[in-house]
Amino acid sequence: MAYPRKIDMVAKEFHCSEKDLVWFFLKRGYNSINYSSTLSEDDYNLARKHFLGSSSPKPPAKPKPSTPADKPAQKISVTVDYRTLLKKYDAEELKLSPTKYFEAARSVVDELLDILQRHESAQKDTIAELLQISLKLNEKYIDNPNLTPEENSLFAERQKFFAEKFSFGTDKAKARLLSVKAQAEISLARFEKRLNAIYDGENLFCELAALEAEPRPSFAFLVENLSQAAQDAMLKPEFLAQNIKFVTSVASYQKTWSDAYKMFKTSLREEFFATCREDGLDEEIFSLCYDDWQTKRFAIEERFLPLIDFALKGKLLHSIERVLKIFGEYREAVDKFYLHERKKIYRKFAFTAGGHLQEKFETESELYKLAEKLQRDLQEIIFASDTEEKIFLLRWSEPLLNLPLDEIKNFIRDKELDAISEEVLRKFAALRQKNFAEYLADGKAYGEAFKRREEDFNTLIFRMRKDLTK
Repeated sequence: MAYPRKIDMVAKEFHCSEKDLVWFFLKRGYNSINYSSTLSEDDYNLARKHFLGSSSPKPPAKPKPSTPADKPAQKISVTVDYRTLLKKYDAEELKLSPTKYFEAARSVVDELLDILQRHESAQKDTIAELLQISLKLNEKYIDNPNLTPEENSLFAERQKFFAEKFSFGTDKAKARLLSVKAQAEISLARFEKRLNAIYDGENLFCELAALEAEPRPSFAFLVENLSQAAQDAMLKPEFLAQNIKFVTSVASYQKTWSDAYKMFKTSLREEFFATCREDGLDEEIFSLCYDDWQTKRFAIEERFLPLIDFALKGKLLHSIERVLKIFGEYREAVDKFYLHERKKIYRKFAFTAGGHLQEKFETESELYKLAEKLQRDLQEIIFASDTEEKIFLLRWSEPLLNLPLDEIKNFIRDKELDAISEEVLRKFAALRQKNFAEYLADGKAYGEAFKRREEDFNTLIFRMRKDLTK
């Protein structure tokens, strides 16, 4: 019996699929095994013992009728190890021979294309299922006349992100590989043409030396990058297929969030303006309130994509649904505040000396409470996550918690409020710099630190408003 033996032939002998055979080795740490690999005698015997259990081959098992309760077959991730590909070539020889270098480049591309084709055929049902979701996320963004240029830019970037992240198949990787192959063929033809011209010339040795020394990437570097492109193309649909619930939810949330913002700029705006007119408020007043609302709403919208991007790296998948739900509730709470409560704060201070200053502080205080609730609602998730996820959630939510602080700081600066003492301003700045990451090892310490920050904020707001009454 000749060794090494190809995967496809061994799979036929063992009456199993190539996928099952490759997966058997991947689970045992054979990271370089793929559909094009060959097996040594030891590897062959190891697999034989697993699949056949004895020296005599087993007849193929009769397929069981599938039922609706059957679980889908587990998807495998084929590892394209560039080092395995390199073993088939003499790198030193290719370094010395441009002709053999370009021929080898063509050969590697053909092998990678074959691997991609095999993998795509094995994944065709999965890719077809995901394609239905992809089509919903792949539409080109058209600027909305109701949105500002900055808002349209945000939504266009988001649409581009989803189109790229939720594209399936291997067409892009194949196109890149075919481009490399075409360039290798062009380079080979040009090299041979120049070689013939050199032999017909009178400066053969110098020109040959110059031709040989022309720069080109090392063969190992070329193969490594081409292999990585093929690997990435195969891993993406498998990751998404294994997390199909998350993928479906993301498609739904993308539409829900986009539609909610469009509604905020149209029907919610009209509703807000109508109730303000009914209450006899000046248009200048409620226009300023809406502008402030829009600033907050846009800041919230900017946090959506970083959350999805982090999850697409395989993080927070156990809790992403809950995080998105909590985040959506926070957004709705901010909308309800401006739609129903903001006018009451205006009326409360409308006829008070310096009332517009007190009004601003009370508004940001109420918004700070909403941001604090967001942080508290996330606390259980934070402490059920690993360290990287904990730190991400803290940093991701921090801009929302700091938004009222920044608004107050900028307001004081713009209004040149000398009545606010330097001591209060320094403490206010220090409050913004509080780092909760140092408490991530202890949920109780984190909760206590968060409560202290809430108390400090309320104390500083009280002192600011007291300073303004002097």
